Amino acid sequence: MALTQDQKNQIKAASMSVITSVSTMVAVATLSSLLEKIIVTNYEKRTLSSTKELSPNKDVTTLDTKNTSAMQSDAALSHDDVQTQSGNVSAAHTGAKAADVGTQASEVQTEAIATELGTMDTSSTALKLN
Repeated sequence: MALTQDQKNQIKAASMSVITSVSTMVAVATLSSLLEKIIVTNYEKRTLSSTKELSPNKDVTTLDTKNTSAMQSDAALSHDDVQTQSGNVSAAHTGAKAADVGTQASEVQTEAIATELGTMDTSSTALKLN
């Protein structure tokens, strides 16, 4: 039994609507999955010169942390710091002053003692300048 041209066109039209509907559903599901991965998944890229990390929400629990850095820059819109115990140990502390000048104009102390014993007369004067 051979199909007529009209029957072939009807089958073709019906199959095109099904193919279009299935293609649209697959495209929406793929885009939705990709968007969910971008929004929800953490991203970390490590190179020799840097590590870049993107986390939509990061919750970290650490028992012991050691951090060594030559230069550190922190920028935050909001920062809350709650500590049970905080200790600060510095190996070196440097304080620099541009000028520290102490001037004492003068300090003069004078004492005079006169003692007379019989024929002896003693007089003493001292002057101290610092």
